Amino acid sequence: MMKPPMNPRAAGRRRFLRGSLGLACVVAAADTGAAATRAALPERMAGPVAGGWRRHTLALGTRVSVTVAGLPPPQADAAAQAALAEIRRVEAAASLFNGSALLSRLNRAGELTTDDPHLMRLLRAADHWWQASGGAFDPSVQPLWQLHQAAALRGGLAAAADIEQRLALVGWSAVQREALADGRSRIVLPRPGMALTLNGIAQGYASDRAWAVLREHGVEHALVDAGEWRAQGRSAAGRPWRLGLRDALLPTAAPARLLQAVALQDASLASSGIGAAPFSADGSLHHLLDPRSGRSPQELAGATVLAPDACSADALSTSCMLLGVDAALALLERLPGVEALLQRSDGALVRTSGWPS
Repeated sequence: MMKPPMNPRAAGRRRFLRGSLGLACVVAAADTGAAATRAALPERMAGPVAGGWRRHTLALGTRVSVTVAGLPPPQADAAAQAALAEIRRVEAAASLFNGSALLSRLNRAGELTTDDPHLMRLLRAADHWWQASGGAFDPSVQPLWQLHQAAALRGGLAAAADIEQRLALVGWSAVQREALADGRSRIVLPRPGMALTLNGIAQGYASDRAWAVLREHGVEHALVDAGEWRAQGRSAAGRPWRLGLRDALLPTAAPARLLQAVALQDASLASSGIGAAPFSADGSLHHLLDPRSGRSPQELAGATVLAPDACSADALSTSCMLLGVDAALALLERLPGVEALLQRSDGALVRTSGWPS
């Protein structure tokens, strides 16, 4: 894609292009793919690594980690622990795995009154990206996911009539949010059976929140992985943080085949893809569901997005998968500081012009 010389996106490209490329870790090209490859590791661990001091645990359905560079180990570990505690707070707001999480309670009851800042920020961010994507990013697709998951567990596919019935429950614009006089908010799902998922945005938001806590603890250099990545400053070696991008056409459990390695500094990266949670044997039906059809789009196998913050990168990687190449590029073109690598279902790669080569 050609851009005019003064395109505001150019200002955001430099941070992606600094330093040499290498490999530190594999980014699974899927929203939930990390869970399959990381859950076998010990739940809690802290210690020195090549990039600095790292602590990790299990949260948000995956292994999450915080690596801090440039500080003595006691200070780095205290900051990392505080950042992981913040990720846990995001999980307590937005998890679908934890029945006591606020989002799970909302889905069960159909309404919720809360003053939780994480849930309200996530809902506002979801609304922003629903509008920006023209409705492709829609958190109200959860009933469709439940339908396809139940059919897959039975060894079959959901019937067309059942999909049509569930589509009547989809529609982000129907979700009601009311600010109350006491400072709380009331959220209502007006149609019986409606349910929300924030899985397309919560992991990126959690990475951003973890970085905010790290910064409060005096951290200048860190790599946060809450399912999507946020990189600030440099590693202990004085180089940008380095990530490997996995081929989205491979199942998550398969040995990694890397498309590219990317140096990341003061920026975020998120990936979505078809391999994480297939509902059909051929992988054509998976966890990324079009809110208009109730089925999975077929044009793209994976989308990786670089953005200034992880919440935006997370929402955009999901949106790109649902929009397809042309509409995704049109959206990305409007956003300063954002670049993307799209992998078609036939394996062909499409890059925005500022994507690091």
